Amino acid sequence: MVSLTIGLNEPAAVTPHFLTSSRPAFCYLGSLDEGNLGKLWLRVDFWDHIGPKLDQLGLTRLERARIEESIERVIPRVPDAEVAVFKKERQAQRRKRAAF
Repeated sequence: MVSLTIGLNEPAAVTPHFLTSSRPAFCYLGSLDEGNLGKLWLRVDFWDHIGPKLDQLGLTRLERARIEESIERVIPRVPDAEVAVFKKERQAQRRKRAAF
């Protein structure tokens, strides 16, 4: 299982102002079984889930980019075009099920 927790006080991950920040030192983002990394829908949901968590941390653009790049090395992001097609298809399936 790939479990992601970012350490905000790690110098390699963030700028020094975090050392005196009142923000939490760690933030659990989520997890995904390694065997499921090839499943598009799980990766889409994972990235949709961690976005709001990262938003709450008040990161600079550079900090956010570094963190997202680190995560992408472990859990690849699905290209935007594929995400749009997938979400459209999933919504259609949900509407179809709701009609029954």
